[in-house]
Amino acid sequence: MSGRHLRSRRRASRRVDTLGERAAIIGRVCERISDGTTVRAALATESVNRSTLWRWLQEDAALRALFERARVAQAHALAEDVINLADGATQQTANAVRLAVDARKWYASKLVPKLFSERMEVEHAGEIEAEASHVVLYDATAGPPDLSSVPNARRTVLLLPDNGRDPEIAAKLPRARVGVAS
Repeated sequence: MSGRHLRSRRRASRRVDTLGERAAIIGRVCERISDGTTVRAALATESVNRSTLWRWLQEDAALRALFERARVAQAHALAEDVINLADGATQQTANAVRLAVDARKWYASKLVPKLFSERMEVEHAGEIEAEASHVVLYDATAGPPDLSSVPNARRTVLLLPDNGRDPEIAAKLPRARVGVAS
């Protein structure tokens, strides 16, 4: 392709020189995004390309915070769309509606995973205490340790050196606790 052809295919982006004008443009873009419009569609109305938007957001923390709030609002708008789509479904449109609902759910989960993700994250803030009656250091070159002579093998901790982690050994010893020696 010739350079002339490439230039003609590029979308024209107008030059913005003042921070106030940038803030006004991003404010309008964020307003549209908050209503559930995609970033690409919101930028098209302002004749601003994506790389310019990302550069502006990188340069200004306040505008970036505004954009992040707009993205959360966009996820909420998508969630409301899901309800409206599901309520309007008929037998004839059920498959198309299901596809639209799944797409909006997926996108909302990517925008705000803490609110809309189906994956549950569990955090443990306390301490875990364990009591062991025996500690066995496993040497990967010597083969699996024999725990048959160890009384109460359930409370035995098997320590593996960093370079000797062996999932087969751990699978053969389901009652032993496996740790890593440092």
